[in-house]
Amino acid sequence: MRKEDCTRPPHSAGESASIESVKVRLKGSLTREQEKRRLLAGGTPREILERLLVGDPLGLRTVVAESLRARHVLLDAEDVYLGALARVARDARRYAGRPALAAWLDGRVERAIDDAVRRDLARLRDGTPPHSDPRLEPHAEIGAPLGLEATATRAACARFNALDGEPRRAFFALFIDGLDIDTVARGDGCSASAVARRARRALLTLLGDAGGDGGDGGGDGGDGGDAARGKR
Repeated sequence: MRKEDCTRPPHSAGESASIESVKVRLKGSLTREQEKRRLLAGGTPREILERLLVGDPLGLRTVVAESLRARHVLLDAEDVYLGALARVARDARRYAGRPALAAWLDGRVERAIDDAVRRDLARLRDGTPPHSDPRLEPHAEIGAPLGLEATATRAACARFNALDGEPRRAFFALFIDGLDIDTVARGDGCSASAVARRARRALLTLLGDAGGDGGDGGGDGGDGGDAARGKR
């Protein structure tokens, strides 16, 4: 009896091309990862920062934008980006390859957001003027339709960021994403009236009436702890 030939047939031309394509992509990903790691290796924090300021080699701007969106906070993205860069440069010498670089960078961005929330809230409480011109900040456009003066915009956003997560999330969903209130309610597992109360509370906070209607939202969030701890 003829012995069965169990050897695997050779790859077709199409399969071979597909395999090579995957290998090229993997090699490219590894190369980019290695380049990023090299930027963090060697030198003082200042020297590392100088390397990171040439373009955006770590892709931190995208990480900042995604994190701000996920946490439903109104902050100057450039301010957070620069804070994240400073944290990366300062912590780079202690990075030994774990966790994965992307997760490690996420952590620096999250801490930069925490810093910005606490800093803006402290300025609001102390009556310290904003450190930059609110008219030049990306979130200043929130103030115009609400009838806020340019100089009040940053304070309004600091009050907003100090709220619990639910009012901020409801405000983003209804007023920024433009979602239907019933869709938001289904996603949050609550009633449409609860979503409306939360969004109204956030809106009143932006307008300066932090007392609002005392509606749904789980406390007045006055200490800014929720946003600063990254609760979403």
